[in-house]
Amino acid sequence: MIVHACPSDCSAPQPADFAPPWLTEPAGAVFPDERTAYTETTDAEGQWVVELTRFIASEPGGPLDTQLGIYATSPGDDTDDVRRTLDDILTQTS
Repeated sequence: MIVHACPSDCSAPQPADFAPPWLTEPAGAVFPDERTAYTETTDAEGQWVVELTRFIASEPGGPLDTQLGIYATSPGDDTDDVRRTLDDILTQTS
């Protein structure tokens, strides 16, 4: 997990804000909302890979000023556990 202060206003993320290093293949990203993007792929070893980036406020109710990046790998049978963890992170950073 990476937490990075935005170098400037990140209240309206642009497509380039989701590009590498945040997402390896941003063209295949899913955008559940305007400040979150993720990709799901399989690596060369057959591991399930998820990359997620989200813009968050460092203070509850404050402006979006931080970018969160998550990279996780898992064997195929553990994907539900990883998804639950990601859902918890997204819920806690809403």
